[in-house]
Amino acid sequence: MKLRSAPVAGCGLLLMVLAMDSQFDCKDLAASGLFSAVFSAANNATAAAGSAQSAPPAPGAQGERGAPGLQGEPGPMGISCWDLNANGVGDPDEDANGDGDFNSLDCQGVAGADGADGAAGPQGDQGPQGLACWDLNANGVGDLSEDANGDGSFDTLDCQGPSGSDQIVAQGVIMADGTIESGDRILSVAHDPNSGSYLVHVDVAGVESAANATPGEFPVLLTVRLFGPGPQAGEGGFFFLPIPFYEPVELANDVLTVTVIIAAQEFESPSPFDAPFSIAVLEPLGGGRNGDTGGN
Repeated sequence: MKLRSAPVAGCGLLLMVLAMDSQFDCKDLAASGLFSAVFSAANNATAAAGSAQSAPPAPGAQGERGAPGLQGEPGPMGISCWDLNANGVGDPDEDANGDGDFNSLDCQGVAGADGADGAAGPQGDQGPQGLACWDLNANGVGDLSEDANGDGSFDTLDCQGPSGSDQIVAQGVIMADGTIESGDRILSVAHDPNSGSYLVHVDVAGVESAANATPGEFPVLLTVRLFGPGPQAGEGGFFFLPIPFYEPVELANDVLTVTVIIAAQEFESPSPFDAPFSIAVLEPLGGGRNGDTGGN
């Protein structure tokens, strides 16, 4: 009995110290000893105190925005790009372009070096060789009739125009189909598409020098009004030089008949080609090369 009375007496004392622990039981203290009872009671008291604390309150409404603060002081003025010494004054050496003003035009940098030249492009094919002005039939050979000045040479001296009178008897513009577009004293033109020839009939009535002249004494000037691809050009095409040929063939009843042929110079031989041309017939030379064939 004595051994059991001590824990019971201690229980009464402990109740006074731990009065807030409603879970404390003296029977437990008697069964497990005073130390265990004290340790258990302390833990229970701490847990009870923690559970008794209240949850944190909800946050209140957001307050109104405050008034903006005062504006800060302006910063120092910047330096112009032309103001090399930053003194705010336009000095003579700061007028880079020499126009008397100090502005952004004086802030240009120095010109850069020129770039390297690009590589040369591919060279084009060489065109066909041209014709000499004296080569009236375009065969590349000096024929006797092409030595106009009779010096035995075939050169530009043979390309001189006829000497003597330069009075124009008749002139006009003939279209490729033989139609007279405009003219003076050109009576008619007959075009033969098979041979490519044009028979031009010229009125020489009233021309005193024509009274005793022969057809070959009338100088004729021709100009072809076409330059384009040849009639037998391949896929690549080529450009031809149209060459006019003429021959005064008849003079009867004050009408001079002149045969005109336009030849397209090609690689092998000339071939007739229809093209518009202009014609001018001059007064007969008198004593000229009778029956000669010429061309421009």
